Amino acid sequence: MTRPIILGNAPSSGSSLLRVMLQRHPNIAGQGEVAILDKPGLYDESPTSFRKNIARWLDIGYPEIYFGGGPALFTQLDQYPWSREELRKFCLSCESFPDMIKGFFAHNARVWARPRWLEKTPPNIYCFHRIREIFPGAHFIQIVRDARDSMVSYYRRTRDPFLTVGQWYFAMMAGLQYEGWTHFLRVKYEDLVRNPEATLRAVCQFLGEEYTDKMLEPETPSVDKLPSWRSHHQAPVTNSSVGQYVDSLTDDVKSAFTQMRLTEAGRRLLPYGGSMSGLLTPLEVQERLGYDVAGLETTRTVSVRERVESQRKFWRWRLRRWQRFRVWPKCPVRIVYLDVAKKIR
Repeated sequence: MTRPIILGNAPSSGSSLLRVMLQRHPNIAGQGEVAILDKPGLYDESPTSFRKNIARWLDIGYPEIYFGGGPALFTQLDQYPWSREELRKFCLSCESFPDMIKGFFAHNARVWARPRWLEKTPPNIYCFHRIREIFPGAHFIQIVRDARDSMVSYYRRTRDPFLTVGQWYFAMMAGLQYEGWTHFLRVKYEDLVRNPEATLRAVCQFLGEEYTDKMLEPETPSVDKLPSWRSHHQAPVTNSSVGQYVDSLTDDVKSAFTQMRLTEAGRRLLPYGGSMSGLLTPLEVQERLGYDVAGLETTRTVSVRERVESQRKFWRWRLRRWQRFRVWPKCPVRIVYLDVAKKIR
């Protein structure tokens, strides 16, 4: 039975670091984000629809949910043993979406000559339940990080409090739906960087693999560090980013965090319709994951202007999706008006 390792998480949670550590294991192979397992709608496409549309999807992409990944399929392909021409020919010969992803990863495994393969694309978190249908023997890992630090890191990239908070919140809500699975493990970023050996030993035990010190050996960086990262994921492990929120968490992010809620569409978009978690607020999710809410105190409310601007950004994105795919996606979160000071315990 194929036993792949699937990573999924919110952005800026430390999954790149965990991926390179796991890839140093002699039994595990994998490379960059391929963005093929993270499209919820693809799993529901019939074989007829797949065969009819796969050429177009390879060219223009596949529509994603608002806080999911981008529409492109097979990103970072240069890190995989395929040329674009070979991949296109292969995909056009497949009878269905499951056939395509099984064949794609089987070819990689043969070339890499390792017993197991790993795939890390953050929005995989929205599709763990669908991936398990195709790979029943898969192991799923979600790496989580204190929202305060995660949002500081991601905000450096987006400069958008609505997207920054929404990405973390919706991904965490998705991850809560898998609690209780036998082959699901949640790893804390803070544990990984503060005590990497003990954390990796626990991960290896979960995977049924023997721990090796090679997993902690740094390597010469093969890709550039993102500007928002304090350290490179291929460099020696450091905990310098833990607690960065103390000096860097902005009031606009904090106010969005305390005032964000799921929409009804967002609840329906969650795996299993969100039935495993209920309608938690971001503050409640933070605490459920075992993190403090200190530093999130704010009396600032999201202004009408900010709320309207976030709605405009969504509608612009929605219009682009219509122009490209002829679909009208729905936004999974919204900002509510409330007395923020009363919501911080």
